[in-house]
Amino acid sequence: MSINKYYKLSKESLHRSSIRNFSIYYLIIAGILSTLIYWPSINGPFLFDDVYNLIALGKNGGINSFADWKDFVFGGVSSRLGRPLVLASFTLNSLNWPTDPLPFKVTNIAIHLLNSWLVFKLLTKISAIYNRGRKIKLAPILPALGALIWLLHPIHLTTILQIVQRMTLLSGTFTFISLIMYTNYIARNKLKFDKAFVKLVLFLSVIGLFGILSKETAILIPFYLFSLNYTVFRRELSKTPYFSIAWQRFLLFGTLLILLLIFTILNRDFSNSWLIRDFNLEERLYTESRILFDYIEKLFIPKASGFGLFHDDIVISRGLLTPISTIFSLIAIFILIIIAILLRKSKPFISLAILWFFLGHILESTAWPLELYFEHRNYAPSISAIFLIFQVFIELKNKSIRIFFPFASAYLVLVTTVTSLNTPIWGNSLELFNNWALEKPNSLRAQHQAASTWLNEYHNPSEARKFLLRAHQINPKHIGTRMLLLKVNCFYSEPVDDILALTQNLETYEADSIYIKTIASIVKMKENKLCPNLSSNFIINFLTKLEENTNLVNDSYYGWLLYNKVRVLLINENLDDALIYAHKSLKETRYLGTVVLMIEIAYKMDDLELARKYFKEAKLLEKQGLIVISEEMKAKYTKFSNLL
Repeated sequence: MSINKYYKLSKESLHRSSIRNFSIYYLIIAGILSTLIYWPSINGPFLFDDVYNLIALGKNGGINSFADWKDFVFGGVSSRLGRPLVLASFTLNSLNWPTDPLPFKVTNIAIHLLNSWLVFKLLTKISAIYNRGRKIKLAPILPALGALIWLLHPIHLTTILQIVQRMTLLSGTFTFISLIMYTNYIARNKLKFDKAFVKLVLFLSVIGLFGILSKETAILIPFYLFSLNYTVFRRELSKTPYFSIAWQRFLLFGTLLILLLIFTILNRDFSNSWLIRDFNLEERLYTESRILFDYIEKLFIPKASGFGLFHDDIVISRGLLTPISTIFSLIAIFILIIIAILLRKSKPFISLAILWFFLGHILESTAWPLELYFEHRNYAPSISAIFLIFQVFIELKNKSIRIFFPFASAYLVLVTTVTSLNTPIWGNSLELFNNWALEKPNSLRAQHQAASTWLNEYHNPSEARKFLLRAHQINPKHIGTRMLLLKVNCFYSEPVDDILALTQNLETYEADSIYIKTIASIVKMKENKLCPNLSSNFIINFLTKLEENTNLVNDSYYGWLLYNKVRVLLINENLDDALIYAHKSLKETRYLGTVVLMIEIAYKMDDLELARKYFKEAKLLEKQGLIVISEEMKAKYTKFSNLL
């Protein structure tokens, strides 16, 4: 072996060893920082969609067998694919459901730490490819600094601390692994159709599938690859221009075609989804154009407040000029895309940042009938901020050490401080929901959540009532708010509200997701003799008024409205009417609990033949998988099984 070759190999070996050691140091520092900053948040509550997605963990006494595990993992309700990989990860914490969210949150923090290390590796490899043959090179410390900023940025609070967003976290894990493998390939190979390329595509397909089975946003991996190829990897791809052009077209237009095909296939389902939204497709697209700039503001100018789950106070863009910021946002997006195209050679990281951010939002911030605003949608797109920091370093050139690092360090301190101020709040449910209600005075959800916490966890109806009155001012026609105000009156020795006024003028109000749950809660209190202020007759008359509302009659919850009326009629021993309404309810919603009530009614009528008939019907429903939900109904069903 020649001396020059030996020297070259020794230099490469030392370089790899240095990178490996630096990677370990990063992981240690990042682990210490993330633990210190996020530890105050780990005692926080389950939030928002957590219960909806995880409630099956407690089905039939929990995960006690492989059959239980399989039913939970492949029984996901969050999407058509069910997201089984992330549900499998939840079974690791199943012993702590539903009493202790701490292990769930610790697992999320650990995954985010792992992802930050992957981001560090990705940024390191991108920097190395960019530095080849350039006079002005990116400093080796930049990837670590950028990854720490990303790790500790407050825009990820909801992604980490809302347990169900492990879906976003794991999808991000597989996305980052795919991008790292692709940058490895670009660093070592010319882009051409050969054995190495085929292996790469197969690897990307498998890892991408794992990502999609965690959350569908992993389908955006080709867009991130396109962004890198179009900007920072441009010189590498120029070595094989014809194949590179074909590859780029496939990444961009092929993925767009797949998304369009999925959208077309699911269009019928989407038409039903739009019915529950307060906006149509056009209004969503207009509104999202403004929301994207709100995300950008939070990325670059993070404030101590404003990060949370409740954004139902967003003003919907009803047209290009309502509000006027809509048209300015659309024009700004168009200008930024043009800038990205024009600067792809001279300032590649600016171009990369723009394309990375907007292509990263193309799934959740465009035509899908999702809710308008969630910060977790920025998990991968937020790396665009780091790319801009890279470009700033390049532009400052020789002044970078003197100017850049104090600026970048100050930004790191800023994001760390803002996150540190928020995590203790996330660790205390009352402080968290109070804080969100005060920060979002026009958010119905924030007011309702604060009221529910005061009422159900702290048994303080006076505080709960304050937030509900605020919600009533926001939308006086919201049936759910009126239901909650009625429920509050159950906790006083005498009614504090004009309860008759709360039941007036309900004929044209729209259905909402809260009213039926609150009715069920009031009825349960009546069954347990815990609501003396609202008589059974009052509740029956009130439910009868709701039946006159055609919006509610045509709503999917109508069967549950009738089901709760059956329960109140049973309290009054009005068996004939209870049976009539039970049949109506069962016609609307095939629910086993309704048939259990019918068995109970027949039994109280001393009609054992009728009771046995209903019991046979219950058995048929049970075979169809329409199982009893409440523990109370389970107990009744077991009792009648033994008697009949």
